[in-house]
Amino acid sequence: MRDEHIAFMETISKGPVIFQLCMVLICGIFVLMLLSKKVNDVIQWLLLASGLALIQNAGYFFLLQSQNLNEASIALKVEYIGASYVSTVFLFFVLVYCNKQMPRGIKWGMIAIDTCMLLGVWMWEYTALYYTSVEYCIVRDTVKLVLGRGILYYIGIFKIVV
Repeated sequence: MRDEHIAFMETISKGPVIFQLCMVLICGIFVLMLLSKKVNDVIQWLLLASGLALIQNAGYFFLLQSQNLNEASIALKVEYIGASYVSTVFLFFVLVYCNKQMPRGIKWGMIAIDTCMLLGVWMWEYTALYYTSVEYCIVRDTVKLVLGRGILYYIGIFKIVV
């Protein structure tokens, strides 16, 4: 499994840095465009979702640029500031845009799952709730993380799919 993952990472490491930089720039431009609009509930949720996407993409860009495990760990933690909440916030935007309501308990439950995911990633060194293992290897002068998936990872994926 580990060798297959390394082979996969070698394949995708050929050109994503430029693509990821473009994504960061696009998200940044979109956030700036939204900041120039008249603020209402729809714009606020879309702005928050866009800001989280910007943070997620910037974290991934830094992850691609990392040269050691410490840099990769910090980049991964920054990435998950956005990644943990972006799907939930985007759902809230869609609900406001469509004038639909969701029960408060479900909203808070989703936010609680996102927060647990974020804390699990931030504390991967101390707990195996989100990542059961974290290994790194050098592929083409770049640190690549091989991450074992824990229970919070699968709960987060399930939440996104639902």
